[in-house]
Amino acid sequence: MFNIRILLVFLASSLCCSLMAQISLLSNLNQSGGGANSSAPRAWVALDENRFVFGAAGPISTGIFPARAWVSDGTEEGTFRLSDIEVAREFIQLGNIVLFNGSGSEGRELWRTDGTEEGTVLVKDIHPDGWSEPSDFRRLGDQVIFAAETEELGRELWITDGTEEGTELLLDVFPGPNDGYDGEATVIDDSLLFFRGIDMADNTEPWRTNGTAAGSWKIAEVNPEEFGSGPAFFTKSGDWIYYSALAEGSGRELHRTSGQQGSDQIIGEGDGTTDSSNPFELTDLNGQLFFVADGIAPAGNELWTYNHQGEPIVISGETPIFPQELYALGDILIFSATSAGSGRELWTSDGTASGTQQLIDLYPGDFDGIFSGCDASCFAVVDGIFYFAGADGATSGSGGLELFQTDGTAQGTQIVADFVSGPNGSGPAYFFPFGDRLYFAATDGIVGNEPHYIGLPAPNSIGPIVQPEFNLYPPFPNPIDGAQTINFRISLHTANTIEVQLFDPLGRLVEQMAPAFYPVGEHQIRIQAQQELAAGSYQLVIKTASQAATFSILIQ
Repeated sequence: MFNIRILLVFLASSLCCSLMAQISLLSNLNQSGGGANSSAPRAWVALDENRFVFGAAGPISTGIFPARAWVSDGTEEGTFRLSDIEVAREFIQLGNIVLFNGSGSEGRELWRTDGTEEGTVLVKDIHPDGWSEPSDFRRLGDQVIFAAETEELGRELWITDGTEEGTELLLDVFPGPNDGYDGEATVIDDSLLFFRGIDMADNTEPWRTNGTAAGSWKIAEVNPEEFGSGPAFFTKSGDWIYYSALAEGSGRELHRTSGQQGSDQIIGEGDGTTDSSNPFELTDLNGQLFFVADGIAPAGNELWTYNHQGEPIVISGETPIFPQELYALGDILIFSATSAGSGRELWTSDGTASGTQQLIDLYPGDFDGIFSGCDASCFAVVDGIFYFAGADGATSGSGGLELFQTDGTAQGTQIVADFVSGPNGSGPAYFFPFGDRLYFAATDGIVGNEPHYIGLPAPNSIGPIVQPEFNLYPPFPNPIDGAQTINFRISLHTANTIEVQLFDPLGRLVEQMAPAFYPVGEHQIRIQAQQELAAGSYQLVIKTASQAATFSILIQ
């Protein structure tokens, strides 16, 4: 245990450190290899108001795969594996059950769970002589559409209500054993599913379905040449469904459709009739379409917008900024991009050229505050706040990322928690808001990539950034052995009560200092271990009456 002694030291220097939230470990699911192996949780989905399901590797696995289905009520004791069968990391809620691809004695087939071990069962053996490999689950009304494969039909779209008798082939786009489904499944208005289908001419073209055979058809023969138009990125904006496609006599450009048969219109020609602007990242913001394309010289990707008439316009200037990962955040678009003198950082746009600019240089200089390899798993919009994995050069750097948040303003951009001291970072990813928490995968440097969470503010409670009541130096030394003294300094801007807590690697409170009142000024706190603690990453929490900061302490 710790004996905590306070030494008051009044200093003259000014100290600065970000206030941070506490990150808590939900459970160390994969404790093989001394606890350092990763369960790599992801594909979270709500089961009901109190429980959620996700995929993670358990104690019987030594790596990311194979994964198992887990359920949690947000507590360590309420988090457990539902079955020993392997699962693909894709789940979808349907009423009071969750559907997924499970690998039992029948091979990879359609399974369901109600959140109990006995209620985790096979729905249907779609391919008795092999594996149907169900994937691309999309909820449409009170049913789920998904892709599955059989020897007689190839890979086609199926539909289910979660029962064996209610699971059947929806559409045989390419009759016979050939594949008729080729991906890009996108639900629009909870009533239509758009997808890329392969017809008997072996061409890929835009298709739609309302969940019935009669309501399913090919929208248009956009490109009758070999391989077809290859439609992608179906996105609704205004009254239209936009997508990228390769048309006959044209390059890959922006198209739109009303969804009716024969409805296809090319929007703009980019660099010419046969050159491609290759539009992608199609995103709607309050009825205005944004997308990324290479449409002007010099070659490179710019940010474009379109208001459903005339021609699209570029709003990021003539110098390519290579935008990635576009998200709607209230009335602005937020994304990552590059610029001269800066690495990849966060940008925002209000839909105009003058309103498209870098939000903040998080990692000053030519370094990347947002790593170019970050995909959708690194970002999440929750109740008007954009959470992201970033690097600022101080709490994180080239070796890893930490959790940041922004409200779309420079002053509202700040680190949420420096979970792993130094440049390596905790690597937060696969964010999942549930209840009053944000769950995600991360590591503390001791346990592997495991499920963690932070508390979320109440909806609509986010206001202006409050000036901190205190600043901190990071604790030192760090890492330490179990018998050393931990030191840190705190600078109080207002007279306040200080409380110190220490949490072990499982998030359990192992020691705390009774709240004590201190005047304005700077104080040094020393924490002396009276007996050796087990190795691991401990969380040191320093609290005042209304704010808190958290540091990771590595005990070797």
